[in-house]
Formats: sequence, C-alpha cells, structure tokens
Amino acid sequence: MSASSEERASDDDDDDEPPRVVDPAEAASTAMETPRQKARQSAAEAEAAAVAARAGAAEAAAKRFERASAAAAEAASRPAPPAPAGPSAATRDAREKLLDISRAIRDPHRNAPPAQERCIATLHSIVSNALTRPDDTKYRKIRCANKTVAAAVANCLSGEEFLLASGFARKVDTLEAYYVCGVREEGGGRWSVSPTTPPALRERLDIARDVLQKALASAREKTERYEREKNREKNEMIDAKEKAKAAIAEDKERRRQAEARKRDAKALAAAAETDAA
Repeated sequence: MSASSEERASDDDDDDEPPRVVDPAEAASTAMETPRQKARQSAAEAEAAAVAARAGAAEAAAKRFERASAAAAEAASRPAPPAPAGPSAATRDAREKLLDISRAIRDPHRNAPPAQERCIATLHSIVSNALTRPDDTKYRKIRCANKTVAAAVANCLSGEEFLLASGFARKVDTLEAYYVCGVREEGGGRWSVSPTTPPALRERLDIARDVLQKALASAREKTERYEREKNREKNEMIDAKEKAKAAIAEDKERRRQAEARKRDAKALAAAAETDAA
C-alpha cells in the first residue's frame, strides 16, 4: 500500500471515532450559568447607567449652582434702587394740623357725637366734590349761609377751622360770604374762582379727605353708642315715672281705704251709742 493510501486510511479511522459523551450535570450547570451571566451583565449595565445618571445630575446641579452664584454676584454688584421719597415737610405739617383739628371736632366735651358725625360727613362731601369735580366751580364756591353747611359745619366747634385748613378760604363777594377753594386774586379787592383746582390745593384736599374718611367711621360708631345710651336713659326715665305714678296711685288707694275704715268705725260707734240710749 502506498503512503497516500495509508494517510487516507488514517483519516478514515479518525472519522470513525465515536462522538464525545456529554455529562448531564455539566450540561445543566452550563445552562444555569448562562442566565446568571446575563443577570450579572444586566445588573452591571444598570449600575453603570445609574452611575452615569448620578454623574449627570451632579454636573447639572453644579451648573445650576454656578449660574445662581453668578446671578447673586451680579445682583450684589448692582447699586441698590433709591428709596422712595417720603412726604415733604409741608405735607406732614398739613396732615398733622388736619389731624389735630379732627380730634378737636371729635372731642365729646366740645361737640355731641351726632354733631360730630354731621360735621365730618358734610366736610367729607365738600372735600370729595372739590376733588372729583375740579373743573366745576360751583363745588368750590359755597355760600357760608348754606343751611346744611351752616348747621353742620359752622355750628360745630372747629368745623369751619377744618374746612379752611383743607384749602378753602373765606371770601366776601357783593356783601355775601363764601367758602372758596382756588381763589384767584385780580387786584383791587376783586377775586374769582380758578377754572380748576390748583395742584397744591388738590394735594391738601386729598389729605383732608383721607383724614375725614377715617374719622367718619369712628364718629358713626360713637353716634350709635350715644343714641343707644340716650334711648336707655330715656327708657329708664319712663320706667321711673311709671313706677312713681303707680306708687302715688297705690298710696291714694291706701289712704282712701283708711278713710273709709275710719268712717265705717265712726258710723258703727254712733249706731252703738244710739242703741244704748
């Protein structure tokens, strides 16, 4: 037999080698190992994703902090806005004067509560009309003899004083007195009412209206208490009179009965003497 024939024979012998027998336990172990590996791989991938997410969140937080710090630094470097201007000395003085006069009006030793309320309510109407209708001169030229104004303002102590401090002036035209807001002097003793309320007077009127608005609520409460107390005293007086009348009537009845008993006793005594005789 030649060499090539021997090699082919050898190859044929290899092909005829029986297949390897796989151990069942080993196969089962291999089958179980594969899911574990996949689970470990999935867990590793999830951990890597979580680490990446945490890193991203930390980076985002750092950027936000950096932006906030930059904004705070920029805000701190900007100059502070100027403080709002407070009221002028003239405005403060005008308010204090009006408040003092308002307290004088509401003094119960000077004005009764109903008179206080009428005065404050009338002043509030006058001032409000001058403010809301600045171009209508009839609301800024009021006759001093006006019945409502005379009764509610002039007859209330310090009422006229408040009106003058609010920006009105007392002027005379053709022998008649007026309260005027926005007087325009024309020389030679002549004057007229300005077409509109001057800004300076408008500010004072606004202060007066604010003071009166707050005082009016208090005055109304005082008037209600005053009226309740007055009614209570009136009812007590009526009750006292009724009790006195009842006591007098009872005393008269008692005296009448006593006199009747005396007469009856005398009559009985006289009858007894007659019988004895």
